[in-house]
Amino acid sequence: MSENAITYVELDVSPDLAAGRAADITDWLLAEGIVVRNPTPDLHQPSELIPGPKAGDVAPDAYQFLGLSNSGLDVIAERDIHHPVENYEPPPCPSCKTPLDSDYHYSLVEDWIAGTEPAVTCQNCGETNRIGDWVHDFTFYIGNLAVRFNNWTPLSEEFTADLVSRVGTRWRLVLEHS
Repeated sequence: MSENAITYVELDVSPDLAAGRAADITDWLLAEGIVVRNPTPDLHQPSELIPGPKAGDVAPDAYQFLGLSNSGLDVIAERDIHHPVENYEPPPCPSCKTPLDSDYHYSLVEDWIAGTEPAVTCQNCGETNRIGDWVHDFTFYIGNLAVRFNNWTPLSEEFTADLVSRVGTRWRLVLEHS
């Protein structure tokens, strides 16, 4: 069976602020009834948070995932790479939309995960931007804070807007399939 995830990654939040913001997001999701604490995390349902009674309010097709294994939600406050796995495509230049070379893109991971977000110059148009500004839903991003919906159906626009306002100002979406 395949797995999917919808992950919102904040690129600029510092490690010391990420933990507090993660706690605030978790408290909000719990208070709204979107999730509840998982009473018995295990291999079947490993996440700390699982869909709550209001999950269907934010994921209109929730009936499709409520009974699935690994349908929890993770609020992650540690520096990590968030990768779309089988969905991977190199990101396009923000100016001319020419895709970045995949091998070159992967060569940037080590510096980025160490804390320095690389600046990249497009080989086609010569424009230079931070790699996180090469935006694509099917590429990877690195950050200290992420909210990951495991096997959830698409989220409502209203909920997404509310969530990302809590995540931060420089967030990116990663759509994973494995």
